[in-house]
Formats: sequence, structure tokens, C-alpha cells
Amino acid sequence: MTLPDFITSSHVAQLLDLPSAASFLARREELEDLGFPQPVAWSHRPFKWRSDLVLAWRDRQGYPRAVGGKLQLVTPEYLMERAATA
Repeated sequence: MTLPDFITSSHVAQLLDLPSAASFLARREELEDLGFPQPVAWSHRPFKWRSDLVLAWRDRQGYPRAVGGKLQLVTPEYLMERAATA
């Protein structure tokens, strides 16, 4: 899939396997606390993000998943912790 250089929240939601742009925007602050890139300076709404930065973050961190209502990154360490409690 070829992405434009700047993508909207709908594209970001698809890349992060979230159900909608609204669900991404609702979690945006939490994702940014985890190092997710800030939107680019843009003179109009909607917000836009650099697709290369979003893809790089996603590839470094793994897909975010909700665990107990809180966003949790699925990392190897997380998977080992979950496996130890199974």
C-alpha cells in the first residue's frame, strides 16, 4: 500500500488497527505519551501526520491493544508477562 506523505486520522486509525478515526483521536493523548508523533503544523483541520513517522513508530512499538480499558503496547516483554500468568 502506498501512502501519501501526510495522512489523516482515518488513515492513522487503519494503520494502528483501530476501528475509526474517532477512536484514534480519543486515544491520541495516550498514544503521544507512548511516543506517538505529533501532528504536523497544518493551517487547516483535519489534523495530519507524516506517514513515515507513524509507520516507524508502529514498527518500533507494535500495535497498541486495549487491556483492561487501558492502551497497552504488545511488545515481547508484555507477551512474556502475559504468558507467565497463563
